Amino acid sequence: MHPVDKGSDKRIQYSIGQSALYEPKHVVLPSVMEHAKKKKAYIHTYIHTYIHTYVHTLVHTYIYVYTYVRTYIPTSHKALCVLTGITPILIELRSQAKIYHNTRGNTQIGLYDAPKLYSKWNHPADAIELKEKCEGREYMIEIYTDGSKSSSGVGSGISIFVNKHLTLQMMYKLAEECSKNQAEQLAIVKALEKLQDFRHLQEGKLSAAIHTDSKITLDATANPRNHQNLVEQIREGVRRLERDNWTIHFTWVKAHNDNFGNELADQLAKKVASRREGETAYSKIPKSAVIKVIQGEGELEWQKEWNASTKKEITKSFFPVIGDWKSKRLQMGIKLSTLVTGHRTMRSYYHRFKIIDDLECVCKLGPQTTDH
Repeated sequence: MHPVDKGSDKRIQYSIGQSALYEPKHVVLPSVMEHAKKKKAYIHTYIHTYIHTYVHTLVHTYIYVYTYVRTYIPTSHKALCVLTGITPILIELRSQAKIYHNTRGNTQIGLYDAPKLYSKWNHPADAIELKEKCEGREYMIEIYTDGSKSSSGVGSGISIFVNKHLTLQMMYKLAEECSKNQAEQLAIVKALEKLQDFRHLQEGKLSAAIHTDSKITLDATANPRNHQNLVEQIREGVRRLERDNWTIHFTWVKAHNDNFGNELADQLAKKVASRREGETAYSKIPKSAVIKVIQGEGELEWQKEWNASTKKEITKSFFPVIGDWKSKRLQMGIKLSTLVTGHRTMRSYYHRFKIIDDLECVCKLGPQTTDH
């Protein structure tokens, strides 16, 4: 490819079908205003796409419900949202806006475990290659790491063997909202930091093998597109040790397979996770936790609106709590929709609209209503 002379009208066709003047000597960076406009346009596109998807899903769900309900007057929007488990659009849009601003916007919350900024990424030439442990090779230090997450809490455990002798045990507590993957990754980060204290043992023969039962962590570290905070810390730790003439190899071990080092690390992780007191070594929460918190706030708002609603008292009597419908996983059908809405074949409903004169049930024991 040859550059086009200045002032030439020749253009270079790119693979995507667009054309542009190729002038490498004259690079014009976009202004701040242009960047702001692009970002604003991106946000608008993001919201527009979400609204389109939401409305599309809502319409198809309404069609599904009406297939069974078949009412003369439509069921209220709030009742249909409860019956279908679809969050009202205004509440959902507010939640999506919060998620965006808390994870990708300028108002990111301090507790969010944000990926490393692209401006701080290492140059591709400085990328590290995750080396696997060589079978049959003797390592001066062997490290076993593990993470644990349960209702008791989240923790990381590390067991370090020097010349095949157990030398050090370490454990770290994480915030309750942290994930198990974060616990696995933090254990490796702390292990790499601790290796600096062992450089006096055998100068010139510094080697370590790190054993983990988390394939997710190994794959994330090997993936050059993954720039999560802890993953980047693992890479930086390896890069720093290799500059100090360390040989660092990684290997995957099967969990709960009678491996003493792995079992010990697992016990340490569970022990520190169950502690109610103690210093928290890591408190950055993942995006999934941020979404869960915001969606929980949205559901509380939805519940308040449902409680304050004066329509569809029949549906509300069956589902006073919005979460009940999600937990019960009921299959919508003609009989069920008739019962929980009081519409369609209910004689009291026909009588209400003067379609029939007699609202008495076929059992002759009273008017045919939902309560009956």
